[in-house]
Amino acid sequence: MRKKHDKTGNILLDLTPILDVIFIMLLIFVSESRITKAESDKIISENAVAKEEYETRNQAMDEYYTFVDVIATYEADTPENRVIYLYGDPDAPEEIVLKGRDVEAGYEELMNDLTFYVESNPGKPVVFALNQNNENMLYRDEQRIKEMFESLKDLSDDVYVK
Repeated sequence: MRKKHDKTGNILLDLTPILDVIFIMLLIFVSESRITKAESDKIISENAVAKEEYETRNQAMDEYYTFVDVIATYEADTPENRVIYLYGDPDAPEEIVLKGRDVEAGYEELMNDLTFYVESNPGKPVVFALNQNNENMLYRDEQRIKEMFESLKDLSDDVYVK
């Protein structure tokens, strides 16, 4: 078999046959891996049962602990305007706005709300989490909120920080 060369002397490789084989194999695998309607319905029903069981267990766990998620975020173009979202009550998340340089009132409101969650759940563990979704957060806000969490741990033995 004679090798083909271009004008500069490089060897030319024809990839068409290998691509044909790859596409034929892909077609075979796709056609062989089809799920029947009955199998599909079975998988969907199993998932629905698992989801219902998960939600039932999750609701039952709410009796044993309180989970509070604190999300502190800001927009890169306006870092002086920051917002802290407090998700302790799933039906009514609270929004605390930190505006400008005087943010002490916002921090105080956050501390009062966090203290309320601890005091309103005596004997029940309260779990605090900070920015679980990896939102943009200023370092100073992060440090201040972590300090609040630590002071709440001193207030009660049932406070945990995730």
